[in-house]
Amino acid sequence: MYPTYLRTTKNFSAYNATVATIIGNCGAICGGLLAGWISQYIGRRLTIIAFVLLIAVFIPLWILPSSFSALSAGAFCVQFGVQGAWGVIPIFLTEMSPTAFRATFPGVMYQLGNMVSSSASQIEATGGDNLKITIIENGQPTIVPDYATVQGILIGVVSAFVLIVTAFGPENHGLHFEKAKTAFEEGGGRDEIIEEPESPPAEKYSIENEKADSDRV
Repeated sequence: MYPTYLRTTKNFSAYNATVATIIGNCGAICGGLLAGWISQYIGRRLTIIAFVLLIAVFIPLWILPSSFSALSAGAFCVQFGVQGAWGVIPIFLTEMSPTAFRATFPGVMYQLGNMVSSSASQIEATGGDNLKITIIENGQPTIVPDYATVQGILIGVVSAFVLIVTAFGPENHGLHFEKAKTAFEEGGGRDEIIEEPESPPAEKYSIENEKADSDRV
């Protein structure tokens, strides 16, 4: 709905709406890369919470201005936070999933979420039909759907939901699920992580060998 929102509510041309959308997607790429890297150090939960709060901070810049530069900056910042938070969620789910189904579980859960959220565009369209705003188009006052308010409410509600679920839900950061058996292996359903024994330090090993050699002599 974002290009539709820019063209309808903000009276952008098709070209400017496309460019602003591309700028927003660039923000998503940057946010996903940075959040994934940060989450390795501070954990998945804290990263998701931080980037969701970042979304909330930049919602006004995303919907209130009317200029191309300001709205493009808002799109970049909001998408930076969105993809930062949502980019970490798959590994967040993977680390909490049954280890034998560590690929199936997060994949199915994520796609079920996509199925539920597929109605978002219809919700926004319906909301736009009930919320109107007057803009100046070709020198004439024109009543159009207020998609800015609708989008602000929608992303605000979704962000609040993700924030609450993440803050009060479990976390299993640092799980070495690659060391667990898969579902088709014997004992795969026990969710046991196979710990590899630590090899002795090279220095200690060489000293013990030298002692053994001297004893033989």
